[in-house]
Amino acid sequence: MPKSGTTKTIDHVKQEISTLCQQALVDIQNDVQQAEAEEWVVAATKKRKELKLFFTELLRPAKAAVKEQEAQISSVMQPLTEMENAYRQALSTYRNKKLDEQRKQQQRLIALHSKRVERSIAKGKDPALVKPPAAVQQATKTSTTASGSATYRTEYKLNILDESTIPDDYWFVTRTLDKKMVEAALRAGKTVPGAVLVETTELTVKTA
Repeated sequence: MPKSGTTKTIDHVKQEISTLCQQALVDIQNDVQQAEAEEWVVAATKKRKELKLFFTELLRPAKAAVKEQEAQISSVMQPLTEMENAYRQALSTYRNKKLDEQRKQQQRLIALHSKRVERSIAKGKDPALVKPPAAVQQATKTSTTASGSATYRTEYKLNILDESTIPDDYWFVTRTLDKKMVEAALRAGKTVPGAVLVETTELTVKTA
């Protein structure tokens, strides 16, 4: 809510803005209208600052309440989140270990097959008759549970060991225009192809 003693509502604010906008005179044809327009811009600027403070105070309790609720939710969810992450890490570690064991077992079978082929050749036999190595049964990628399913996906994450050794072909080369340097050169009377200084008028408002 707004500060103590403030009874302004959103409807009041809408009415204030509507009234102020109805007083606006955009089509300026003479000095009198210019003065009226300047007065309106100053009043509008002052009103906008007032309303900004009003809305800040209006939203302060709601923001505090939301922040408090978010903190409570985070606290309530923390044990579940931490345990889930721990289980995910443990499952990932165990599966990687299992896959590594399977790869090593397959490599042993392939090495054993190669030796059998060599012995077959040494004995003058046809190596094609040697039985190929058995394929090690791979771990399933998806497991079905009472609550749903769990699927393992192979992901590759980039790990930069030393940036200084990476070739230039793998780096971005960007060219950025130094606008401040261009403006400074033009203000100093120099000619910069493709750029000019454009004179504009900007209204600065100070409220009482």
